[in-house]
Amino acid sequence: MYLRRRMPRYILRVCMPARDWHRVSDFVSDIRNSRTIKRMVTRMFPNRPDLDALEVVLLIECSKSYMLEIEKELASRISGTIGFFVIYPLNDYSSI
Repeated sequence: MYLRRRMPRYILRVCMPARDWHRVSDFVSDIRNSRTIKRMVTRMFPNRPDLDALEVVLLIECSKSYMLEIEKELASRISGTIGFFVIYPLNDYSSI
């Protein structure tokens, strides 16, 4: 009997100003084996809606090589903006 090994899980957090969200929105929505945990809009300045902070947090179950592809693609899309992303690997004992 073979036990199927569970794929590694990661938390991906992407935070961008509203004016740059179009650079990552299509890519983030197309990530395979992902589940949205949180979406949030934070108004920074009442007179500058283009600087509203848009944030999405995803739980992703994928191989390490696919996670590296995601990292490279996000890095190239976010380059030149004030946005950022963080990838946090979960251990097998995390209960998310």
